[in-house]
Amino acid sequence: NNNNALQKWFDWFEKYIFTLKLEINNINITQEQRKQSMLNINPRYIPRNSYLQLAIENIENNNDFKVFNNLFELIQNPFVNQTTIISEFNERDANIILQNCKLSCSS
Repeated sequence: NNNNALQKWFDWFEKYIFTLKLEINNINITQEQRKQSMLNINPRYIPRNSYLQLAIENIENNNDFKVFNNLFELIQNPFVNQTTIISEFNERDANIILQNCKLSCSS
């Protein structure tokens, strides 16, 4: 039932807002500190199937390890913006990767 799912979401959201207010009041952290804390625990890059598949296809079809090596380098430090590595991809590969890169949210 869609109404039930929506109500569960609203209930969760209200609890989340309540928790945030408690954190802010009890821990005395600024929004910037909270943001930095989240950036430190949530990776900027997550290996998605579409670009892992692209790396596999480039290896199988062209014996080309460039995409694989770049992806491997990205996931070695997934919390840091690595635009130089992404810019090394050709335009098609970079577009696929950028479309699939999402910031994760553990909250």
